[in-house]
Amino acid sequence: MFIPFNEISENSRTWIFASEKELNEVQLNEITLTLKTFTENWQSHNQNVHSTFQIIEKRFIVIAADGDKSDISGCGIDKSMHVMLELEQKLKLSLTNKSLLFFKQKQETISIPLLSMKQAVLSNELSPDTLYYNTLASTIEEVKKSFCIPAQYTWLKKYFVFQTN
Repeated sequence: MFIPFNEISENSRTWIFASEKELNEVQLNEITLTLKTFTENWQSHNQNVHSTFQIIEKRFIVIAADGDKSDISGCGIDKSMHVMLELEQKLKLSLTNKSLLFFKQKQETISIPLLSMKQAVLSNELSPDTLYYNTLASTIEEVKKSFCIPAQYTWLKKYFVFQTN
């Protein structure tokens, strides 16, 4: 059962998918249509899942399910992942690569492989103040409050001990 993003509980569980490149209008329209249909019909244990989605900055796709009103578990979650994998294939995108980290630099979004994070810090490509997109946010509240914050306030802070001024 689709619920508008701004009306779903802030405790709703979220899954965030990110595209390496900005999505174009055709891709945005296809994703919107697919996810609207999916969230309207999403079920877990033969019960409707109160759910929503939002596309942020033409790059990040947030899917949310209200666990207070829906019993969402493995099979139900698998259904959402299956939809995202289908979108990846259909649109020739990478949306499920969890090894990429996303940052905002000079009004541009960049992605850096996790394995390159230490080098990006050592080369001063990233600083503690670089804005980090927290694709690990697990609730709507976290998405609203801390989706894009300075890297020094996230789990990435450990990398900046290597940086010299």
